[in-house]
This record gives sequence, structure tokens and C-alpha cells, in this order.
Amino acid sequence: MFPNKQPMPGIDRSEVFAAMLQDIPWNGLKNCAQMNAQIHKRCTVGGHRLEAKGRSRIEKLFLRQVEREDFPEALCNAVFAFWYPLQGELHDKLEAHFHSDEYKKYRADNKLDENAYVLTDQQFEEWFNVSDLQKWRALLCFSPLEFSEEQARKITESAQGNTELLQNFEELQKALAERDSAIARLNNELSSTRDRVNTLNEEAKGLRQERKNLKTDCDKAVRQAETARKENVRLKEKEQAFEQEIAQIRQQHERESARQVKLLQDDLARQVREVEAWREKYEKLHGESRQLKEKIQKAEKALAEQRIANDKSRKEIQRGQKFIDLLLSRIDWAEVGRQIKLTPQLKLRFNSLIRNLHYDESNRPKMDVPLEKFWDSLQNQERKLIKDIAGSDTLEVENGDVEGFWRDLEDSFEDIQIGLESRTILLQIIHEILYQTMALKDLRDDTIPAAMTRPKKSG
Repeated sequence: MFPNKQPMPGIDRSEVFAAMLQDIPWNGLKNCAQMNAQIHKRCTVGGHRLEAKGRSRIEKLFLRQVEREDFPEALCNAVFAFWYPLQGELHDKLEAHFHSDEYKKYRADNKLDENAYVLTDQQFEEWFNVSDLQKWRALLCFSPLEFSEEQARKITESAQGNTELLQNFEELQKALAERDSAIARLNNELSSTRDRVNTLNEEAKGLRQERKNLKTDCDKAVRQAETARKENVRLKEKEQAFEQEIAQIRQQHERESARQVKLLQDDLARQVREVEAWREKYEKLHGESRQLKEKIQKAEKALAEQRIANDKSRKEIQRGQKFIDLLLSRIDWAEVGRQIKLTPQLKLRFNSLIRNLHYDESNRPKMDVPLEKFWDSLQNQERKLIKDIAGSDTLEVENGDVEGFWRDLEDSFEDIQIGLESRTILLQIIHEILYQTMALKDLRDDTIPAAMTRPKKSG
């Protein structure tokens, strides 16, 4: 069986789905939109309402969402359930067949699943009609009905319409050939009649020569000649009528032939344009591919250079971390804290900072991690807040409560502000200690001088 509900060769699923949406009445389309939360949200965003006057916009949003999710089965089944009962005679035939005892027996004989729906080739040929091609394409793409490969091929036959036109053209040519044969037969009969008339005329001449002796026979011959003349006139009139009919048929044939040629020429021109368009796309993509290869080569070269620079930077960072760790090991953090006038909230943050320091046996503060990692840990809450705000469109839906989502974020703003002030104070502390305790020339070395003064007390 041909696996439907998947991309079909020769069929645009988006076009078929759009046609199904157009066939569904407004109430059905509205129910479909309300059944799906994402579609309902997109259709009502910006204050829009689900109203019949906005149907065109809703159909476009519906189709765009279905294409984005690659035609989800649940949503497609919902639309198909509204569309299928509207298909009149085709729906009645299929429903009567699949609910019949005959089909139940067929399903049991072929060991088919209880939910399997198939048509034999004979039934398909009997019910398939080109005029219902759009309906059969929808059944092929979105229904639980399973088709054989031959049945699917016949549905996807894109040139079906042209095949019918050619068949009609051949039937018309056959009818014209039969008409030409009838005309030829009548022409033969007319030729025979003319020969007979000529014979009668010759007989009349002979009778006139013998009219003295055969006056009675002559009169009879004259009457026969008159009858033959009338018959000749009648045949001529009939011949003229046939010639007019033949002229009309010929004109009709020429017009039909011209129309068929025009259709074939238009189709050929369309196909030529499509080929040219695909050729342009191929050339464009080929050029873009070449440019991308060049960019990749440049990027790889830049990446190699960046890796070399990163190695150098990493060595510099390690050297700087060693210097900063030595510097921080000489700072009397408790004394520094007493010299700073802190608000109660900042004092809590500063105490948290001091608790993150590690004290050795000599009661000197040290840090368990490098300064940059300690600094990054203070920024994690900021990054999380910005990430939540940037992704609020999705997180609002996942949270299910828009007001609750933003209410939870409000508590983070005050903490972030305190963290920013804390880092500002920390920068000021490091700046003051660095330039009050060391000479500029000492910064050129990666070790702390042995003789180093404590920061002066202020106030």
C-alpha cells in the first residue's frame, strides 16, 4: 500500500490543505482554530477576533502554522473530519462501502486490521472520476484510506487533463472520418445517378429518332427523362446540402484543432518557463555554494589564527590570575569592609561576598576559584533574568499564567540591582587597594613585593 499522510510526488500538500480549508464552512473552520492553542493564539494576537470577515487571514495563519509543524497528524485529522462529510456522493459511497457486511468479510478474508480502509482496483476504477480529482488528492494526503501504488499514481497523474483532451480529439477525428466515408458513399451514388441520367438521355435521343414509329414509347421516354431530370435536381440540392454540412464540420474541426494546438503551445511555454526558472535557481545556488566554500576557507583560516591568539590570551590570563590571587591574599577584607559605608541590603551582599572567601591557617583570606569565575558567578542571575525576558513569548505559554510569570520576575530586579551595586563597590575596593599599596613599576612583575603597606584608614 502507498503510505499516505506523507509528502506525495506530484502533489503540493499545502495546496490540497488550503483547498480543504476553503471548502469547510465558517463555523467548522472556527472550531478547528479554537481546538489548537497555538493557532488560536496567532489568530487572536493583536486584538483580532475569530470572525467570518477575517477568514482569509485566518486561513493563511492556519496554513502557515501547519507547514511550520510539518503537517501534524492531530491537526490535519481535525480539519479532515470537518471536510470529509461535505463531499456528497463520494462520501456516501465510501461510508456505505466501509460499513457494509461485504467489506467486513473482505477485511476478515484478507486478515486486515479492524481500522484498515482499502479499495480494490475494481472499486477504485468504478468510483474514480477526474472531475473529483481534488477530492481524491485530499483523501490520498490526509485520510486513513490506504491506496495501492497504482491507485496513488493515477491520482497524482498531473497530465490527466491533457490526456482527456487528446482522447476527445481522437474521438472527434474518428467521427470526422466516418462522416467523410458517408460523404464519399453519397458521391458514388451521385456519380451512378449521373451515369444513369446520361444513359437515359442517350436513350431519349434514340427514341426521338424513332418517334415517328414509336411515338408512344417516345412519350414514355420523355416522361422518364423528366422524372430523371427532377431526380437530378433533387440530387444536386442534396449534394449542395452535404457540401455545406461538410464545410461546417471542416470549420468546426479547424477551430477545435487550433484550440488544442493553442493549449498545447501554452503548456509547452509554461514548461519551458519552469525549466528556465529551475536553471536560474540552480545557477544561483551553484554560485552561492562557491561563495560559501570560500567563506568556509576564510573562516577556517581565521579560526586557526583565533586559536593561536586564544592560546596566547590563556597564558596571559593565567599569569594575570596568579598576580591577582597574590594581590588578594594580602588584602585585609575585614578592615576594608569596616571602612565602607554600606546600606543594609548591600551589607548583606558584602557579607555574602566575604563568606565566599577562604581563610588559611594564618587567618588570611583566599579565594577557592579565580577572580574571573567568582565575578561570573555574580552575573549568573542577571543573565537568567535577561534570558527569561528575551524568551518571554514562549515562556508565557509554557508557564500558563502570564501575570504570574512577570510577577515572579519582579523579585529578581531588586536582587540584580543590589548585585550591580556590589560589583561596583568591589571594583572600587580593588582599584583603591591596587593604586594605594603599589607603585606603578611593581605592576610590571608577576609577584607581590615583600614590603607592601596596608590600605590607609579613611574617616
